[in-house]
Amino acid sequence: MGNLADLNFDASTEPASRQFGVLPKGEYVAAIVSSEVKPTKSGTGEYLSLRFEVLFGDYEGRMLFHNINLRNPSETAVKIGREHLTSICRCVDILAPHDSVELHGKPLKIVVSIKGDTNEIVGFKSSLLTTPQKIPANNPATPW
Repeated sequence: MGNLADLNFDASTEPASRQFGVLPKGEYVAAIVSSEVKPTKSGTGEYLSLRFEVLFGDYEGRMLFHNINLRNPSETAVKIGREHLTSICRCVDILAPHDSVELHGKPLKIVVSIKGDTNEIVGFKSSLLTTPQKIPANNPATPW
């Protein structure tokens, strides 16, 4: 048996942890808060891994993830990836980014669907916000 620990803790004075179930299907104002280029499992390509944070509403602070194929043996995968990246760039009005970090902290609407027991980002739309009340801090990113 392990050592006993003196926790000096009272759970009645602390908030319970939030439950993180699947978000309802819909549109959410969000911003990219981190990005990283990663190799595909097969090692034959690369994708841009994006983390979005919901900025407002009942789900403020929730994180959603989206991967964009940058290089892949499948031309279709690359075509879809370029379409998604183009949509994001147009939504945040940065048409020729040199680094994915340039896309961080810019509000846009993400269109969210449910696939099985997880959320999936299936589209991007412009947000009418030009200066939202809260923009997440930019996290360092791996350049692409």
